[in-house]
Amino acid sequence: MAITAKKLIAAFVIVLSAGIVTFGGFYVADAVQPQEKAGTQVERPSFTFDAAIAPDWFSGANYWPDANEYTGNQVTEADLPVVSMTVNLGTATKPGPCFITYSYKNGPIDVAAEIKNIEIFSVNKSEGLILSKLGEKSVTMKTSEGSKDYQINQYEFAGPGSSSMAKGAQFAYIPLKDGHVEIRGYCETAEQLADTMPALLAVGFKA
Repeated sequence: MAITAKKLIAAFVIVLSAGIVTFGGFYVADAVQPQEKAGTQVERPSFTFDAAIAPDWFSGANYWPDANEYTGNQVTEADLPVVSMTVNLGTATKPGPCFITYSYKNGPIDVAAEIKNIEIFSVNKSEGLILSKLGEKSVTMKTSEGSKDYQINQYEFAGPGSSSMAKGAQFAYIPLKDGHVEIRGYCETAEQLADTMPALLAVGFKA
């Protein structure tokens, strides 16, 4: 089921601020973006997806949010990414148990501080939630500034506060010259995070 761009970015704002995904609506339905039309030429900053590297995944379209769409919701340009894209395990008609969101934002990023903030906020968000770090994986993204190596931090949510949540989560940031890429991935179980590596390697970025 495809959803409108407005519904999608509204869901993104909620998820990217909370760092937690439930299975109530976003995970199953709102994670699915309209697919990119073949031959579409985009001159603005955009993400790319190589389906040959991750054949079991599919990509939604790049989306460039406009703060004017959210008048009355106290959303400013600074709150929104310049561009975002989601890749899902499975197919557009039958998405699987994992997805990854990519966002490009203007300005510098303190990677260590941001990861720490996510860890603290995630635990404080829900009473009884236990966040266990599983480790880090080395990944490389091809960008218009060359290949960028980064570490993706993987976690498992457990405890009474995790009953309706995706149990596997992973976060990463990639500093670039004029901004940074933010990566957030979620799976139904922590064990399924291993299945996301092809998708992580298949996504690139063009400024």
